Amino acid sequence: ASDDLKNDYEFMKKLGDISTYRGTVLRYAGDDLRKNREYVLSVLGSDLGNTFKYIDDELKKDKSFIIEAIKRNPNVYTSIDEEFKNDKDITLELAKNWSYAMQYSGDSLKGDMDIILESIRTNSGAFGDIEKNVMQYVDEELKETPEFKKQVEEFQELLKKESQFVMEKIEEGLSIEEAKKQWEQQLSSEQQKEETKLEEPNFEINEFGEIIRKNNNKTPLQQKEDELSSLEEEEKKISEAEALIKKEMDKKGKDIGE
Repeated sequence: ASDDLKNDYEFMKKLGDISTYRGTVLRYAGDDLRKNREYVLSVLGSDLGNTFKYIDDELKKDKSFIIEAIKRNPNVYTSIDEEFKNDKDITLELAKNWSYAMQYSGDSLKGDMDIILESIRTNSGAFGDIEKNVMQYVDEELKETPEFKKQVEEFQELLKKESQFVMEKIEEGLSIEEAKKQWEQQLSSEQQKEETKLEEPNFEINEFGEIIRKNNNKTPLQQKEDELSSLEEEEKKISEAEALIKKEMDKKGKDIGE
């Protein structure tokens, strides 16, 4: 074909539409089309990822393009530059779209909890395998830490709640996308409530202008008096103990003298 046809967007798009794998036509596309972000993304969406090498070098260095390409076809991750395989944003997008993200991710990211948890989510379906596709790639020492076990356990519990919520909404007639959107809204609302609780001050001012700690109706002066009273009580106990010890020691000394 002439160079004009090789760079003709509509012609090459139609050629791709009649091909078994649209991405295979990228090797025959002209230089202008190989630089065309929209065209390249459209053909990557149906290809096995092995035509990534025919993309213009500038696009291959574009992080935002790589993320979009992974959304269309996660297999392209195997062909990207090594530096991008250690980029958290790119690998997190991969984890959202591909069960095997942990296997191919850069070594520096195999201990990243966001990527690990997202990989667990992706492998939580009927065809996923958390142990095979996620856990075997996590550092053994990290897996044994209480913090890791707690985070994984809590996340898996959250996934169960999400699955149950979505199923109930689908039974009510919602689409899976609508059901997931409602779940996200509910989750966001609950998180905001928790954050608000944390931000609330632990004191309030009564009608007399006195500061009172929440869950405690006593004013600061009354609280101080309680603290002093408690200290006095402690000092009293200490004095009594010292007197008892002195008495015992005096008694022993007297016995020895006799």
